[in-house]
Amino acid sequence: MRFQGIFCILGIVLAVFVNDSAGEDNLFPEDLKIEVSRGGLSPWEENCTTTLSANGSGRCTRYIPEKVGEPPISDVEFQVSEEQLAKLWEVLNNNSFFELRENYTDETVAGGEFIAVSVQANQAHHQVTVENMEVEAITKIAEVISLVTHKDCEQ
Repeated sequence: MRFQGIFCILGIVLAVFVNDSAGEDNLFPEDLKIEVSRGGLSPWEENCTTTLSANGSGRCTRYIPEKVGEPPISDVEFQVSEEQLAKLWEVLNNNSFFELRENYTDETVAGGEFIAVSVQANQAHHQVTVENMEVEAITKIAEVISLVTHKDCEQ
């Protein structure tokens, strides 16, 4: 009886170790999708939306919100590497993105700027929107996203 309990515990430990080791091969979730929108809060100010998918495809669209139906200022598709996506995933986790509140707003400022970061990963979704203030974690995430995206995405 005593040995059965030990073997059971060893089996559980081995199963956990094997599952953890298998996860190390995945540098980021297979369903990873990141979308960042930023720009001015006024409808005549330029905005930019950048999307990145787990397959490395990216798209950056710069536009003026009030010009509905008109072509965007620019619309660029690009590719990022697995290493770049792994770095983004690392930055999201190191800055506790999934624990951040959904909204950060300085209501004493009229107009101004915003950034919204939306992440889908591991069958979950989280979005953080920041208006007229700085949230250090979002700033760090946005800096890394800027490093890996196309130069036309810079604002």
